[in-house]
Amino acid sequence: MAVREPLLNENSRFKYSKKAMAEICNLDNHYKDEESNFKDRVISSRMIVEDYNGVSNLCSALFTNPKSGLSDSPKETEERKRIYGVNAFAPPRIKTLKELVMENFDDPINVILLVAGIVSMAINLF
Repeated sequence: MAVREPLLNENSRFKYSKKAMAEICNLDNHYKDEESNFKDRVISSRMIVEDYNGVSNLCSALFTNPKSGLSDSPKETEERKRIYGVNAFAPPRIKTLKELVMENFDDPINVILLVAGIVSMAINLF
């Protein structure tokens, strides 16, 4: 298994870039544990150990404490926000009424029922 080179951050005092931090947190970046009795078992922390030389080295490169977390310094908080972005999810996109109605016609059963309803109404009127 080839060890990937960590993505370095050259624009700040923090060693790793936003992309590198996203790679660590991405759940698709798993390693298969071939040495185990369970060949299908996935170990996600192996990347931190192999590529970033363990949790303690990763924490020191990011100037954080694994027990107490980030410091309360507003200056450091703003610098982290500038480099890594705000730690929040984007608000979900709300579907319009038209999208909700048209979504029902993706199912062929609903289309058949609509046609049957129109035929039934046409027979009833004539």
